[in-house]
Amino acid sequence: MPRKDQASSGQKHKVAVIGAGVAGCAMAGALQDYGIEFEVFDRNDGAGGLWADNYPGASVQSTTELYEYPGKKFPEHIRNRKNPPAPTAKEVCDYLEEYIDEKGMRSRFRFKCNIASISCISESEWVVEFDDFRTKHFTFVIVCTGLVSTKPRIIDLPGKAKFIEHGGVIQHSSVRRSDEIFDGKRVLVIGNGKSAVDAVTAAAKIAKENGSPPPIQMARRQTWYVPRYILGFIQYKWAFHTRIGSLLLPVYFEIAWIWKVVHYVLSPLKWIIWRVVELLLLLQYRLPPRLWPKLNTIEQTALENSVLITDSCHMRRIRKGFIDLRIGEVQSLKPGKAVLSDGTEEDVDVVVMATGWSLGFDLVMDSDYILSGLNFEGGLDVCQDGMWCYRNILPAAFKGLGFVGSNTLTFMNIYTSYIQAYWLAQLLAGVRKWPDKDQMMQTVEREKKFKRKLYPNSDMRAASIEMYMQHYHDVLFREMNASKPFNCLVRPIANLIVPVTPAVMTGCLEPENSIKLPLPPRPEGMDGRSPQQDDTAQGSDVSQPVSLSSTTPFRVNMTGECISTGTSVASNDSSVRSSGNVELSTVVDV
Repeated sequence: MPRKDQASSGQKHKVAVIGAGVAGCAMAGALQDYGIEFEVFDRNDGAGGLWADNYPGASVQSTTELYEYPGKKFPEHIRNRKNPPAPTAKEVCDYLEEYIDEKGMRSRFRFKCNIASISCISESEWVVEFDDFRTKHFTFVIVCTGLVSTKPRIIDLPGKAKFIEHGGVIQHSSVRRSDEIFDGKRVLVIGNGKSAVDAVTAAAKIAKENGSPPPIQMARRQTWYVPRYILGFIQYKWAFHTRIGSLLLPVYFEIAWIWKVVHYVLSPLKWIIWRVVELLLLLQYRLPPRLWPKLNTIEQTALENSVLITDSCHMRRIRKGFIDLRIGEVQSLKPGKAVLSDGTEEDVDVVVMATGWSLGFDLVMDSDYILSGLNFEGGLDVCQDGMWCYRNILPAAFKGLGFVGSNTLTFMNIYTSYIQAYWLAQLLAGVRKWPDKDQMMQTVEREKKFKRKLYPNSDMRAASIEMYMQHYHDVLFREMNASKPFNCLVRPIANLIVPVTPAVMTGCLEPENSIKLPLPPRPEGMDGRSPQQDDTAQGSDVSQPVSLSSTTPFRVNMTGECISTGTSVASNDSSVRSSGNVELSTVVDV
């Protein structure tokens, strides 16, 4: 059933959406449905974000039905396909382009548009400056650039200069654009995430065709691989994307007391179930014991975001020796060789660093320093373990800025971004009252306490929601007063055991009657240039703004750095520059 609230056309907001990936397009659709004026900016020449420029063979990690918007399915030939079992990068981009056209939003997207800075004049006035010095004014800014930056994490290996001088190649997976680099070469892939698996699989296929030695994959530690189909026929969504599956985790910080009781009563059973899961996975792997993850660790590994969704083909290639998986590190390089942490030396021509990207928000701008004018103490709550926001969307201390899909890591990022988008659009449209500042800050503090007790210390901690994704979604559903899926007769049981996939929530989040926005005049940005100058600030906030505590100039480096003139920030990073920068870097493999 569609939602019963009505979209409102009475608000005066003019919103800048930064990024046209899966989060930016979802945000645009939600703003369109609620009749809120907006423009979307992206430096690529089309929708897709990271998917728009990726390595050969890049594809979604989960299954197709888990990577789509409610109400818009991928074509059946993609949904039913076995190889690849999920949409490719190009198919994701095509899907988003279709979504833009179906929603009639094409005229509001500004592609090939480089943002130089975004300045906060007040909580309801933001100035976006482009690289040609033109400006536009907005009342609200939403960052939808994804969790990872365009800055790859590069390992500084001793001896790499001589390795390259003698014809060796070192390449990060993010710049791999052809598999020809593997032809006739001895390949070493560093990493154990999705991009590492894709790179070593491509190298293994070429090595098998040419009769070359199998590529080596180096992983610092073995992880728990979760196959798309457990035991070959149980799709993993039945274990990870149901509410009853969430009962196997430690108690969430926002949960009814009755469920807390259930958690504690079932603690011994939970431990047994996890051990059975480990046994089933090891039986399905059929890998030698030296490649087994440590037993009795899968719960914590899941919280550390170290579970990799994969298919049986990767395991089969390892078993048959087409991929030489090693546990350890590369200590150094020599001409034509790699020295491993166990002391062995291997002949290597090509090194692929599939080591992920740094945390950041720089996908649409050339400059690292994009936000300015925010006071540090009353602005973004950036700590060593990430950026803490209310519901991972709103800074608790002030209004005017939001993050959708760019401060959240879940198993279904496209679906989570869609939910976040409609949650935020409701607030901007005045359908719901803006959360109280004290309430938001108290919730953030409770979340900090919960995660800092449970999660490992990393700058991904604030954004990490993966295993608690269903709890997080349920909180947003409740605050949105979202319509409930399933027939009321089967709902009590279905809510517990049926995976809540995007298709299940079709029509539950959107307003019943959408507002048709008038088409804006065609700007220069439509043909790839920056938008025309617009010096008139439009709109106002839906409620009284919270005044900033100071006018001290403040910038946020969108790689995760905080720069506040004269303000010191504690950090375990020694690279603190004189301006007070603290870089929060992490590795995220998507």
